Order: sequence, then C-alpha cells, then structure tokens
Amino acid sequence: MQSHFFFLNHIPQTDHVILDEASSHHLYRVLRMMAGEKIVLTNGKGILAEAIITTPHKSKSEIQILEQKEIPFILPSVTIAISPIKNVSRFEWFIEKCSELGIQKIIPIICDRTEKINFKQERLLNILKSGLLQSKQAWMPELLPTERFKNIMSHLCEKKRFIAHCNPDENKILIPCNLKKEESRIILIGPEGDFSDEEINIAKSNDFMGVSLGPSVLRTETAGIAAAVLLRQSH
Repeated sequence: MQSHFFFLNHIPQTDHVILDEASSHHLYRVLRMMAGEKIVLTNGKGILAEAIITTPHKSKSEIQILEQKEIPFILPSVTIAISPIKNVSRFEWFIEKCSELGIQKIIPIICDRTEKINFKQERLLNILKSGLLQSKQAWMPELLPTERFKNIMSHLCEKKRFIAHCNPDENKILIPCNLKKEESRIILIGPEGDFSDEEINIAKSNDFMGVSLGPSVLRTETAGIAAAVLLRQSH
C-alpha cells in the first residue's frame, strides 16, 4: 500500500516537523494514523520527503523526516491558457484535473467574449493541492495571475503554440504524436462564445496554429481537459 501524501510548502532540512492544523486534522481525525506509520511530504515543486509519524495530534502532528529527494518534472511541459467560465464549479473541476494530469502552468485569460470572472485564487490553489495529493505527484501546476488575452503574447516562451477555436476551415486536428517530448507547448482555450476573429488573428501573428480537438463542439472546461490529455502525450 502506498503511503499517504501531505503538502508542506517548505520542507526543511531538520529532522522533526510540525504539520499545520489542516494536515494534522486529516492525519489524525480522518485517516486515524498512528505513531510509527510512514507518510510522504511534497512541496509541489519537485521535492518528496519520506517521513514517519512520531506524535499524531488533531492540530499539530509531529513527524520525523527520514529522506528527501528531488524528482525531475516529467516532460512534456504543457501550459494551458484558458478563459474562466460562468459556472465556477466546472472551472474548479478543470483545475483539479489539470493537477492530476501533470500540467505545468495554467493561465486564466480574459478574452473579448469572457462573460464572468468570479473565482477565488486561494480556493483554486487549494484545489490544485488536493489534486496533487490525490494523484501522488511531486509537481503542482503553477497558477499564474489572470491576464488579458493580448497581454500574454509578449512573454510566452513555449516552442509549440496552438489555439483551439471553432472555425473548421482553418483548423487541423491536434496530433500529439508529431511532437517531441522535449518541446514545450501551450494551447489557448477560449470562452463559451469562442475567440473573436481579432484574437485568432493576433494568435496567428504570434506563431499559433489553429487546431481542432475533435468533431464535437466542446464546453470550455471539456476542451481544456481534452487538450491537456493530448498535449501530455509525445513520442
């Protein structure tokens, strides 16, 4: 049986650590773990630490760190720039699945047809942590600040660039087997009303290729997940 994962923003080099109240509550009240049981700590930035529980407690469990190791990020590197949607719970579901799928960066983008922005950054970060722990990974997606569509073009560094939009005459099917593992990639996912013609033209002028994610018209969050699955693949 695999050890339970716990999040610790900073994993120190010292032997003994006190878990925060939320982690301690989960360890003590929910999992009912005992002294002597092993757990794994992750900081979401590539560090995993094996540890053993020394003093379980409802709000300040003490653990002893046994060993730390640095885990390299599993390529390919994928960034998803996506418009927020009106239904917050569906957007949160997308965020959680990105964490489970190993996406590197998420950029909420404000497009011409974005209708509403009402998510809370702190809540999304907690959802990312939850997805990280559930999938037992060392790397958590980086949630970048919300930006306007036009502003992100000036500081993108990804090698392969895609924009998913609904004009079938201009799009090619996204085929991940044509991509190499070491090639970083980004995809733009628009709002429920799709990207405007101006936004599509701006993207094209910045080396973005128009792509289709399949024959169906997908919801924004579904398109984001489909793109995440496809772009995490490579030969």
